[in-house]
Amino acid sequence: MDSGAAAKGVLRNLPLGSEVAIDEPAGAFTLHRDTGRAAVFLAGGIGVTPFRSMIRQAEHDGVARRLYLFYSNRRPEDAAFLDEFREMAAGNGEFKFVPTVTQAWRSGCEWQGETRYIAPELIVRHVGALQGPMYYLAGPPAMVQSLIQERVDAGVKFLDGVLATGRPVLIHRKGKLLRIVAEPAPDRLQRLKRRPRLLRGDPE
Repeated sequence: MDSGAAAKGVLRNLPLGSEVAIDEPAGAFTLHRDTGRAAVFLAGGIGVTPFRSMIRQAEHDGVARRLYLFYSNRRPEDAAFLDEFREMAAGNGEFKFVPTVTQAWRSGCEWQGETRYIAPELIVRHVGALQGPMYYLAGPPAMVQSLIQERVDAGVKFLDGVLATGRPVLIHRKGKLLRIVAEPAPDRLQRLKRRPRLLRGDPE
């Protein structure tokens, strides 16, 4: 399904005992090796899940690196891991957590944090500059495409980020409409098949 909200609605209304088909996790989302370069995570909704693992891994490795997580949801109660991220930021001076809620008036919870959409102005206010960090994006396709276009318009190199939608993205650049296709990384067997001298017997 294209919409996370739609998927939640379908699952909520499924009768008990219904059969569902679920794809396995895919992709190769890992932190870049240059620890001197900040990582900026831009997440919407449950798209924050891979970033949680990456931040936890960085914490486990004990290597000092600057991490920024911008996390957008409609309401505080829609935000997964909200308290966990706050605790992580409180205990790690290298990690800054910037949650934002765009429809706080629909919530029964009090909210005193950011209320705007993730945009270059918000990033600059907390990171200091758009150029320099490595960007990681995950969330609803419309949000990711909007963020990519804003970064292109702001002069940030598009291919210097990491695209995590698995879907084609359209961007406007120099008067042209470009279609960027996010292809999954080939698995190890596929890479070996391209180098037959490394294989013995049938690769299947």
